Amino acid sequence: MSGEDALWAQTFVWTANSIGLIYNIPQIIHTYKRKKADDISSSFLILRFISSIMWTFYCIYFQMWDVGVSWTISLISTLLIMYYKFNIQLINFQNNSVINVVYNHTDTIDMTNDVHNLSHDTHIINDIIYESESEMDTETT
Repeated sequence: MSGEDALWAQTFVWTANSIGLIYNIPQIIHTYKRKKADDISSSFLILRFISSIMWTFYCIYFQMWDVGVSWTISLISTLLIMYYKFNIQLINFQNNSVINVVYNHTDTIDMTNDVHNLSHDTHIINDIIYESESEMDTETT
């Protein structure tokens, strides 16, 4: 490759790397400000993460540093977004669990009363059935 071609190729790659960095910035800022990324597909993030790792290792192995920069930027931005998506969801899940436990505890109290009433009703029904069976037995004998 001649010097002019190499310069053109390097300029092209570093321009692409710059665009790769720039297009990730708005999403990272948006995610950081909102402190959540629940509207981003989990499948998209996981596949992007796996792809970025594979390409980064490929570029390191073949010493393609200029292309590796782009995939490293992609990997870092994906990790930041994944942090807000999965870590914040975990925290929200834990907070909701605490609320649900409190809520369910109140339900349990109500359910205990319902079960007690049901148990009482069941005893009455069993008594009625027993009495009916007893009457039937005395009629048949």
